[in-house]
Amino acid sequence: MGVTNGRLPCDWRKVTPPFAAARILGSSRSRTASSRAQTSLMEGRGHFPSDADGSGRIVGYESRSKEENLFDFDAGIGPRPIRQTANRGACVWAWMPMTADAAAAAAAEARKATWKARREMVTGTDCGAPRNFSMEVRRGVLRIINDRGGVFALADYSTGLKPDGSGKLVAKSDSGELVTWEFAAGQGPRAIRMTTNETTCVWRYQPR
Repeated sequence: MGVTNGRLPCDWRKVTPPFAAARILGSSRSRTASSRAQTSLMEGRGHFPSDADGSGRIVGYESRSKEENLFDFDAGIGPRPIRQTANRGACVWAWMPMTADAAAAAAAEARKATWKARREMVTGTDCGAPRNFSMEVRRGVLRIINDRGGVFALADYSTGLKPDGSGKLVAKSDSGELVTWEFAAGQGPRAIRMTTNETTCVWRYQPR
């Protein structure tokens, strides 16, 4: 089983992955950690929580800045939730265990992928003519690019869907309308259904 902070999987033994974006508790913001960041852990009585039930706190120091971090472990053996607090700033991160299948899916989503799609109307009137789009995935963000160069970005593409790649994402356009994207199961090219809160039009983006 791997460990994730909500974005990308990592090796449980390393605690900090080679590249990660940590979800900040109590906020919708996210912070991306350097791909070269390393954290060394230490405490006076050893390197692991010392309580009998496996819970406890580890004091760690970031290898470059020497910033102190507190890692609070839930009770248990092996993969389990960890809460990380830095001594500078108000950021708190949650590191949550994930299954091997979910870790593999997250890693697949993080890889770069591109494909072409044709947008066609499913239902509605005065919804516009069919258009061609380029779909591009980089670092977990899906960019939907129309034939005029306009871009709609889904930043939670790699975290908001189910492990099988299906699910629904809602995002706001530049004009303020709410756009709902419904994904078929799969990784990479697949059918996507799109609706907005301002029209009755339903579109489908079909890979081609």
